[in-house]
Amino acid sequence: TKALYARLFEESIFDWAHEGNDQLSRILLRIFYRLNAFHFAQITGDILGNLYERFLDPASRKEMGEFYTPEFVVDYILEAIGFKKEPGAILDPACGSGTFLFRAIELAIQSFREKGIHYRDAIEQAVKLVHGLDVNIFAAFIAQLQVIWHLFPHLRAAGVTQIPELKIYGGLDSLESGIPTTLEHYLRIPREDSARTIRDARYRYVVGNPPYIRAERLKVPTRWSEYYKKVATGKKDVSYYFLCRTIEGGDHPTGAIPPWLEDDGKMSYIVSFGLADSKAALALRRLLLQYRMLELVDLEPLSNEVFTSG
Repeated sequence: TKALYARLFEESIFDWAHEGNDQLSRILLRIFYRLNAFHFAQITGDILGNLYERFLDPASRKEMGEFYTPEFVVDYILEAIGFKKEPGAILDPACGSGTFLFRAIELAIQSFREKGIHYRDAIEQAVKLVHGLDVNIFAAFIAQLQVIWHLFPHLRAAGVTQIPELKIYGGLDSLESGIPTTLEHYLRIPREDSARTIRDARYRYVVGNPPYIRAERLKVPTRWSEYYKKVATGKKDVSYYFLCRTIEGGDHPTGAIPPWLEDDGKMSYIVSFGLADSKAALALRRLLLQYRMLELVDLEPLSNEVFTSG
């Protein structure tokens, strides 16, 4: 309910759903009626992420470079970068349905409890560490629901009756910096200052599965190629900009775009195999080779089973 977590009920671009002939409302009521037949107490995993992947238009998701990230891949990454053992401030700048976010919170709670921290404090500290952004406001809405869903068992076990404030925001261009954009204004993003603070902060860990899409295929004009000139060569991919900003930041008309990663931080991204051999990624590869690489994992043999688009 709104009393438990008000942000899910704030105005957004999807408020058009309240207008019209009430047909959508009747459909939603029927869906909830059907859901009442099931017992969800023992259901775990990325339930909403699977729904997001399966039922939203596959062609649109592919066009936007959106691919669902399996939970076992997320767990492998969070353990490989050291987050599971030593939780710290973490950002997923293209969080999608929130798999990295809810798994990071669950692993942080587990780690804190193993260190003797009280259950309530473990939950509070874990939630404060995790940050998520996505330009798709609906994806961020799903991500909030995902995190809340997975927090419920912990909140009940710890006797907590209020859902903590989540640091997850949608409609915000992660690759921008500083001043508001037209998109932000149009979507009437709640708590815009908090969202921008998250976007321009630095983190111990940065993870994610950024969109794979060639920049020239974008239908919405951006200035990313100007902000991240170091890697904006040839048929560049949008994911290159995410890697560039993570480790070095960029240049904005109003000033330097800060990198997301702290000086001693770690990042781990799922990227297209083209980064390893394409001419367009040569500048990015040279940039990456200036830093210490701990591990490269080839998921291409599993791509059809792991990263589906329809």
